[in-house]
Amino acid sequence: IKMVLSGEGADEIFGGYLWFHDAEAVAADTFPWLAMRAAWDITAADRTLLEPDLLRRLDLPAYTRARYREAIAEVQPVEGESAYERRMREIGYLNLTRFLPMLLDRKDRLSMAVGLEVRVPFCDHRLVEYVFNTPWSMKSFDGREKSLLRAAAADQGAAHTVADRG
Repeated sequence: IKMVLSGEGADEIFGGYLWFHDAEAVAADTFPWLAMRAAWDITAADRTLLEPDLLRRLDLPAYTRARYREAIAEVQPVEGESAYERRMREIGYLNLTRFLPMLLDRKDRLSMAVGLEVRVPFCDHRLVEYVFNTPWSMKSFDGREKSLLRAAAADQGAAHTVADRG
């Protein structure tokens, strides 16, 4: 096999990650995946990777806050959207611009190390542009992650259900 398809990008544009659905992560004033770190309890591991003096000099919390503020400032407002819809669009933007690039880089390095080309159809700019400003209420209409994608891939009867709710 020389080429495969991968699903990278689907969670980012259709709201598939846990932090899209966790009230504390949504409300957090930081990158949502960092808000979830407490649940993963990896902070102790962070402290063992770098010397304590270096950690103090780097001031990683201040760096993270600055990068978060920078990223949020890039999100363009949409007229008439609620604060919640805006926040969900911000989280989507953070995933697309800050989280997904790391995943794509890792995928490229790992696949090319074995001579495998991986295509990522969910990263097609036309799809991303089309879905990005879709209201969160449509992306999670049935209370599940990736509701809109599930409905689009379902049989015709299920697709009509989405249109009826929209």
